[in-house]
Amino acid sequence: CSVELNFEVTEPELLEVSVLVTDALCNGDLGSAEFTVTGGTAPYAFFSNTMDPDPMYFDIWENPLVLEEYAGSYSYGFSDSNGCLAFIEVTISEPEVLLAEVIVTDPLCNGDLGSAEIIVTGGTEPYLWTNLWLFGEPVSGSLNDLSTLSAGSYSTSINDANGCLVPIAFE
Repeated sequence: CSVELNFEVTEPELLEVSVLVTDALCNGDLGSAEFTVTGGTAPYAFFSNTMDPDPMYFDIWENPLVLEEYAGSYSYGFSDSNGCLAFIEVTISEPEVLLAEVIVTDPLCNGDLGSAEIIVTGGTEPYLWTNLWLFGEPVSGSLNDLSTLSAGSYSTSINDANGCLVPIAFE
């Protein structure tokens, strides 16, 4: 007597993770990593791959998964319900710190006019300037020409292309 059995062995698709990184807009701000998990067998979980022998797993409730992180390099592991693993490295960048320096040239004599030069570094060009203020009142003219300033306390703010802000004040 003999029995013939036909069967097929199947396996799930390969567990894979892709990532879309959004860098931080301003120095010190959060960026993000959007992970999409495919293949394997749902449900999925992730963990920070810090070489911890017993990492803490977090269930993935939404696919793609979005994590906010500060600038730096990160390693994540992803698992499916069968314990299959996939790993991915992520680097989130940030621009240099937005800084402004003011070089003031004081008037030589009482009643003369002075000048100022504002030097901006870091951030993301182009830079935008807000109104120039003298003792809390707006000053007419342009921040591109600070060559004829009367004595007083001035203030303004500089924004970069990403909306990062640096306030400045000078006398």
